[in-house]
Amino acid sequence: MDFIRSLFRGALVLLFTLAGLGIAFMFLVVGVVSLGVMYLVYLIRGKKFSASQYWQQSRAKAQKTQSQFNERFRQPSYSRRPQQDVSDVEIRELK
Repeated sequence: MDFIRSLFRGALVLLFTLAGLGIAFMFLVVGVVSLGVMYLVYLIRGKKFSASQYWQQSRAKAQKTQSQFNERFRQPSYSRRPQQDVSDVEIRELK
């Protein structure tokens, strides 16, 4: 019984491993096909296409979006106030 359970677990691990490899391979194929389609679109438009230039443009756009987000949702500064703005308060307990 233990041998059958072990065999079943091994087959299940092998099945998941092969499924993961298949999915990874499909991601690679989809990526290559999408780059090919982009190359054809740029070729039809008469422009030059390079993957590195595309990634640089994408990275610059992402950095611009990130900086706009940071400016919009900037956290307030919790630094100490200047010395002249601090007032001294004496606390007394009343009974």
